[in-house]
Amino acid sequence: MSAIQTTDRKPFQQQEFSEVDLNGDSLISKTEYNTHAKTHFDTVDTNGYGALSLDEIISQRPLKMAVRVQIMIATSDTNSDGLVDFEELESIRGGIFIRFDSDNDSVLSAEEFSRIKKRHGKVKKRSASEGSNKSEDNN
Repeated sequence: MSAIQTTDRKPFQQQEFSEVDLNGDSLISKTEYNTHAKTHFDTVDTNGYGALSLDEIISQRPLKMAVRVQIMIATSDTNSDGLVDFEELESIRGGIFIRFDSDNDSVLSAEEFSRIKKRHGKVKKRSASEGSNKSEDNN
């Protein structure tokens, strides 16, 4: 994969439903969801080893996330090779598809998909507000 492909990749919360709905039927099947995830994984796997190193993951995130990524690798690297392969990454994702398929029909509607994107936004907002609450507690 080229550096252009890596840098042109949108963060998940900025991806459009239509980018994941590969067959255009206005639903995201588990196959489409996994295909999209695997494509993104392959884009981040710049050396093509089939596993993500700390450097490859951090290159996709702000450097302030380095500690969080190190913890993620430590907890998900089940074969202790210092890398996260696609199967290990899937275990991290912890059934996101299943959690957000609220009607259990094995496909994600646009509304269900938008909940995933909102969830990513809430994590960022919660982290920011937790930081401000800590400073308020210290006053």
